[in-house]
Amino acid sequence: MVNTTLPSECANFAVPLDYTTPSNKGTIMLQIIRIKAQVQPAKGTIFLALKDQDLMGELLWSQKHPRCKLTYSFYIPFTQGEFEHTIAIMWKQATTNAEVCYEAHKKTQPGLGTASVARDLISVIDAFVEDGMLRYWGFSYGTTLGATVASMFLDRIDKLVMDGENPHEYYHAAAYVL
Repeated sequence: MVNTTLPSECANFAVPLDYTTPSNKGTIMLQIIRIKAQVQPAKGTIFLALKDQDLMGELLWSQKHPRCKLTYSFYIPFTQGEFEHTIAIMWKQATTNAEVCYEAHKKTQPGLGTASVARDLISVIDAFVEDGMLRYWGFSYGTTLGATVASMFLDRIDKLVMDGENPHEYYHAAAYVL
């Protein structure tokens, strides 16, 4: 029988805002969810790069977990009907989201990017994983993140599963839609 009350915890973890400028002491908070393994002793920590907590619940035995506040997802409504009207609604919503995101993050944006996220992941590993090795399962953009971490920190990888997009296309396409 599957345990329906897996213990989980939410935490904030500070990482440098700009890894390329050590004199910059600014930090940014990562939101982390830890779910303890059902079977003990656990064989290690697996990192999942997810932005959809419902998907996480489905992946982890359809369990209910605490809802940590995630600030980076948004919904663009899609309505049935005329193509031009639907595109106009989506364009207006995307424009609004971009403007709100820019205002909220214009001070932090220069230090953000996939390489910074890869460094953030290694910082979390250094703080919380006993053996200092990354076991990672990435979906969608998480595939590109996994490939980037592997290219930057190959000696820190124990296991890596990339289940989604083509990282080459992500980095080299003229425009990319997640």
